[in-house]
Formats: sequence, C-alpha cells, structure tokens
Amino acid sequence: MENLADITGAGAVVALASLNITARWVNIIVSGAGTVRIGGPSTSSTVGLPVVAGAALFLPVLGQESGAGSPYSLREVNAYVPIGATVSVAYEPWN
Repeated sequence: MENLADITGAGAVVALASLNITARWVNIIVSGAGTVRIGGPSTSSTVGLPVVAGAALFLPVLGQESGAGSPYSLREVNAYVPIGATVSVAYEPWN
C-alpha cells in the first residue's frame, strides 16, 4: 500500500495525483468539514460522488493477473475539495 500527500481543500477541483500513478485499488478518506465530490473530468461542487467528512470511498480491486479491467489512473480521478475539507488517499500500485 502507498499513500499520497493529503489534499487540503481550496474550493477547487484537483486530480488525485499529478504524476501518472496507476493503482489496483484506491481508498479515499475525507476529514474536516464539507462534502467532497469524486469523479472524472466533469467533477464540480455539484457533480461527482459525494463523500462527507468522516466517510470513505473505496474503488475496488482490479484483477491484474487475469487481465480483467485496466488500472485506475490517479491523475484521471478528480476531486472537488471544499475549504475546510482534507482528502487522504491510499492505493495499491498496479505493478
């Protein structure tokens, strides 16, 4: 398991990672206050899966060995992080 640096809320949409990091699974935990939104390129303060402070969102395991699926690209997973919220990310590297 690896961890990314925490993302501190600035009321903006950011990618979970700026580097090309691929993962078999991802766990996103929200602390502080407010509702974080997780999604793709259309993520905003009103679009995306809502994750409230104290909750987590788990993106399930993808099967590398069987060739099923493709890895999660953390630079393609976006988060709207409001002021007062913090996002913590743990993941299992694809390779």
